Amino acid sequence: MVAVHTFGSSGEAYDASQTRDEIKDGDVLFVPSENALAIVVSAWPTAVDEELAGDAFHVLSPEVEWSEVPTLDGGTRDYSASVAAALLAAA
Repeated sequence: MVAVHTFGSSGEAYDASQTRDEIKDGDVLFVPSENALAIVVSAWPTAVDEELAGDAFHVLSPEVEWSEVPTLDGGTRDYSASVAAALLAAA
């Protein structure tokens, strides 16, 4: 199950994703004050799209699909469920 974590700034969300054990790969980081929305991809908070990056989130390359995000071991991971949860949380 994808968890949604809400923060006051994208910087706070980024830091929390690096230090808080309850934030897992695939979780959603939501920052209403910046209209920012990200998915934790391995160790990197990655914006759902470039316009939702806030001040601190990474952005996927345009050619990468959320259903096939490259992993550190050379494979891919499907984050589609995380994106759906993120968009629902922000609605």
